Order: sequence, then structure tokens, then C-alpha cells
Amino acid sequence: MDLNHSRQLGHEAHVQFEFGRKDFRIISPLGYYRVVEYRPDWHAALGRAEVEPWWGAWEPLFLAGAAAVTILSLMLIWTVLATFYWLPLWVISFLEDRELNLRQSWRLAGAVLMPGALFFTFAIFCYGLRWIDLMMLGSLAGLHLLIGWVYLFISPLFLPKVSAVTAAKPNPFQAPPA
Repeated sequence: MDLNHSRQLGHEAHVQFEFGRKDFRIISPLGYYRVVEYRPDWHAALGRAEVEPWWGAWEPLFLAGAAAVTILSLMLIWTVLATFYWLPLWVISFLEDRELNLRQSWRLAGAVLMPGALFFTFAIFCYGLRWIDLMMLGSLAGLHLLIGWVYLFISPLFLPKVSAVTAAKPNPFQAPPA
């Protein structure tokens, strides 16, 4: 609580909820956002005796919800990235004369994201233990995408080449031998 929004309070958290005399703000390293201005007749009991039991009861649910949202968001992002990566992967494989159909290309695109995903999972773990700060986590998020790109361009080289038997299919427009 900072009634005048004097910014004198500690900023230990990356996201902070600040109650002022006339409004409520959410403060982050990117700035602040005024959520709501209070009505003049509105009063709320926000003393330690009232708030601490409520937070103690709901904190595990907030943490579990944050973990679930993080996991689902990452899974969605990686699925979307695999959807974007399948076409370049298929084109590279086609140009390198490697065996890969469209379905296999999408699955391989998901697989090339796995090393970066493991790296970023470890980065989130380190952030949770406060070994790294929020800015470093953001940098590592970008690096985890670069790791996926490296695997995207290298992985087609390890696919089997199109065999000579498969490549030498009969001409469908040629008449059968008599």
C-alpha cells in the first residue's frame, strides 16, 4: 500500500499490485497500469489482520494457476512454432533430396523445438530459484528460439536420402512395353 504512489516502497517483485488513495495500479519493470479508480464512497479493509489469512488460503491456488497457465502457454507456443517451422523444414529436406512427407515434417518441426524447450525449462527453473533475473530470462527465451532454428537447419541432413529405387519410378504417360 502506497497511498500517494511515491515509489518509496521496496520493489522486490517483478509484478506489484499497489493500492493508492484514489486508485489501484499494477507495476512492472515495463511501467505501471492504472487498473481502476475508486469510487469516493468505497472502503476496503486491507490491514494485515484481514489480508494475511485470505492470502494464506488462496496462495497455493494462485501458484498452481500460474504454473498451469505457464505450462499451457508454452505448449501452445511450441505447437504454433512447429506449425510455422514445418514448411521450411520440408523445403530444406526436398532441396537436400531427403525422404520426408508433410506429416513427418510437422512432427520433426516439433522435435527440433525440444532441445530449446528443455533449455528454456531449465531457465524457468533457474529463475524460480532466483539464480537469474527477469531480464536474463527474457534473453534466454530468445536464445531458446535460436536453438530451435539451429536444429531446424541441421536436422534434414540426418534424414535418409531418397533411394534410387524410389526416384526411378516408371513414367505414367509411357505406354506399357508390348
